[in-house]
Amino acid sequence: MKQFLIAILILFSFEANAQLDFLQGTWQGLKVNMGQANNKGQAIWFDFNIDKASKKLTGDARVEIPFTDYYALKIINGKVISKNEIEFEDAMFGNKKNSVRSYWCLLKGKLIYNEETGYLTGTFTSPDCRSEIGKI
Repeated sequence: MKQFLIAILILFSFEANAQLDFLQGTWQGLKVNMGQANNKGQAIWFDFNIDKASKKLTGDARVEIPFTDYYALKIINGKVISKNEIEFEDAMFGNKKNSVRSYWCLLKGKLIYNEETGYLTGTFTSPDCRSEIGKI
């Protein structure tokens, strides 16, 4: 009987720890555009943290044109605007390698946390490249 109670307590403690906390930890992801209006594909890797106390988001991103040496590094800033929604925008960090035809667009958008899947999804636009819109 004692072993049964210990097993139940362990089971309930794992159940409580298995839930994701949207406002805690590191978020990482990859977004890929293929065939945008500027006729280039881009892959964007992002990595950010949400500070639970201030509800601020900070992180970085690397934008690449696949199968080339061209890339740009960006910083990401944002804030939690509701129970499960984030606003963000990025800015150039400084390191980049361009071709004559590549231009790195700045992005801003919203992400929504899906409690069922544990993922963030959303949309973005660009304040400096009108054709740069999409989903993450």
